[in-house]
Amino acid sequence: MGNIYVVSNPAKRLDEPVNLELLSKAFELAQSKNGMVVLISMCGDAFEEAVADAYLHGADKIMLLSGQAADPLTAYICFLSQQIRVDVPECVLFSDEGAGKEISSRLSVILDCGLTADCIDVYLDDSDEYVFARTALSDSVVAKIKGKTGKIKMATVKRGVFFSKPCGREKGGSPQVMVCEVGKFDQNEIPGRFYEIIEEISVQKPGDVDLSQSRVIFCAGRGVNDSESLESLFAAAEKLGAGVACTRCLVDEGIMPRSRQVGQSGKSISPQIYVALGVSGASQHLVGVKNADFVIAINSDKNAPIFAFADLSIISDARIFLKWLVAKF
Repeated sequence: MGNIYVVSNPAKRLDEPVNLELLSKAFELAQSKNGMVVLISMCGDAFEEAVADAYLHGADKIMLLSGQAADPLTAYICFLSQQIRVDVPECVLFSDEGAGKEISSRLSVILDCGLTADCIDVYLDDSDEYVFARTALSDSVVAKIKGKTGKIKMATVKRGVFFSKPCGREKGGSPQVMVCEVGKFDQNEIPGRFYEIIEEISVQKPGDVDLSQSRVIFCAGRGVNDSESLESLFAAAEKLGAGVACTRCLVDEGIMPRSRQVGQSGKSISPQIYVALGVSGASQHLVGVKNADFVIAINSDKNAPIFAFADLSIISDARIFLKWLVAKF
């Protein structure tokens, strides 16, 4: 069977949005492979609601690591490496956030298996082989990568590129839950501790913006790059309770911070309503909004690529539209 592992970052709840996104994709892949989806976590306690949510999104089995360890991260990696050696899953998925990159890279060395980082898609080709897609060459192309050697393929995945959705199971069911104690795993037998932590300092990025919780997002493109239009954009967003995003060109021009950028080299989002204002609709940008439920595009160019992607198209100068919107509300 082609089992698929989803590895949660330490101290994260089982039903964290990124875990549910990865579980949804893992379930889709496992159906074609006749395999199980296994969620592994170090959160220790499995809350009933979180377990149920994980099950409804595709988890067949949940493995929890509990107990105290001098180096929790190395203990987690030790547990993962031994479990993966025993079960030999075909694919292991990690979030590219937090400790996900460190855990995956250390496991890749320990297990001597391939790792594709920062994926924007994972799928099976006509030969039923895994294909990992990621951007390359300054985001100008999408590289499609296959693992030619080894049974285990691993990948870190950008948050928001997969759509979190229930897999069709009826409520009331539950996955198999296994709790493993830290003390049962000998960390000294596992290589992979390549450094010593001298000090940990928490740093918050200035101007960081969380777009993941916004149900409505206004995105500014090159067509609204002047100060007056941006002022109208933020005013309209505030009145309507919407988040504000932008395309790469506004970041490159120093108009908007990178934390608001959406696309291949920015964030992937899945709002209920996505409003593209003066956005041309380059493929690199559309990758980041492919999971939006409803797309509204406003552009003065009737041939703009964004209109082929939009659910509702408005041919208008986005600047004029914003002024009308602010006055309307």
